[in-house]
Amino acid sequence: MTYFKCRCGGRAASTAAVTAIGCDESGWRQVLGVSVVDTESHDSWLGFLQAPRDRGTSGNEFVRIRCPRGLVRAIGEVFQGVFL
Repeated sequence: MTYFKCRCGGRAASTAAVTAIGCDESGWRQVLGVSVVDTESHDSWLGFLQAPRDRGTSGNEFVRIRCPRGLVRAIGEVFQGVFL
C-alpha cells in the first residue's frame, strides 16, 4: 500500500493505492488487482478483493499481508480457507 495526496473537492486528502500480486505454481507473479481507496476499512478491502475473485482467481491457498484488521476479515470472507 502506498499513500499519496489527492485533490478531491478542492482539498488535499490522503489516498491509498493498493495492489494484489499472485504467484502461480511455476513461480510466475501476476498483478491481480490495483485500486485506489480512501480508507483501510473492511468495506474497502472487501470491494478490492472481490474484483479479482469475480474475474476468476481461484486456488488461493496462502496470503501474506501486514495485518490491518479490516483486511484480515475481508480475506476470510472472500477467500475462505486460505492461510494468513
